Amino acid sequence: MVIERRMPAWLKLTVAIITILSLLSLAWFGWLGRMPESESTVSFSTSKGIVAFHCEVADTPQERSAGLMNRESLDLDSGMLFVFESPQIVSFWMKDTLIPLDMIFIDETGHVINICEAEPEPGVAEGDLNIYSSSSSAKWVVELNKGVCAEEGIVAGTPVTIEFK
Repeated sequence: MVIERRMPAWLKLTVAIITILSLLSLAWFGWLGRMPESESTVSFSTSKGIVAFHCEVADTPQERSAGLMNRESLDLDSGMLFVFESPQIVSFWMKDTLIPLDMIFIDETGHVINICEAEPEPGVAEGDLNIYSSSSSAKWVVELNKGVCAEEGIVAGTPVTIEFK
């Protein structure tokens, strides 16, 4: 003899509602808090006009630590955007970075603080590497090919717009 047990209708409805609400919460808040942003467009409003770059986003400690290390080239209209949780003095070095870079430090109001031009330092011991820092608290840093800032007129005080994709 087989005894069939059925789940009461009210329990089925309760499970369905909880499942739907859970899925909606994950969609709204992102998986485990937020969905990672992997790309952005960073635009600078210069005296020459607006110049925009497609940037990879580095917004975790691991991504910020790796940056553009070990890359042999970077497209002229591309770069990397480093995102920090809160404004702070930030410092970078060129350990294992093969591409000469412009490092653009940006404050929380969306203006360039300062720019550092950096050369690769292959084979230099960590303690001897040059350090490139923001001159005041930065919320973002953009790395582009060296010379782009001079060519495009990006200077301290330039307004910046960041659009995440």
